[in-house]
Amino acid sequence: MADLEKTIKEVKVEIVELRKRVTILENPEAIIQTSLTSKVKKLSPREFLNRHTTSSDVERILLFGFFLEHYQDYDLFNIDDLKNLFYTAKVKPPININDKINMNIKKGHMVDNLEKKDKKKAWALTNKGEDYVDTIKKEIK
Repeated sequence: MADLEKTIKEVKVEIVELRKRVTILENPEAIIQTSLTSKVKKLSPREFLNRHTTSSDVERILLFGFFLEHYQDYDLFNIDDLKNLFYTAKVKPPININDKINMNIKKGHMVDNLEKKDKKKAWALTNKGEDYVDTIKKEIK
């Protein structure tokens, strides 16, 4: 009899959990609310870098620009923002970051911004740059 009561309790708990999941799946606002209240570990700059196949400092600069815009909600970024990400990711920054940014601009992956950020020149990614980031994602097996 005790086993039957235990099983009934377990089934009731499972039903409640399943109802929560159905509610979330049927209601997009519930998904947003759940994501805001749940404690999800944020992706670190290093983890983001490791999810992509990079072969050059130019690509790493582009990836960090993407990270700033998409994971840290920056509208634009400056050289200090990029340097901080290299430091946080424990990756040696390029000797001349501005040169690598200019190479991304020539490729059409980044653009100079008319606004300054913290009194320094600022940049943003272009659609072409964002699309390129998608092409260098590693395939997760």
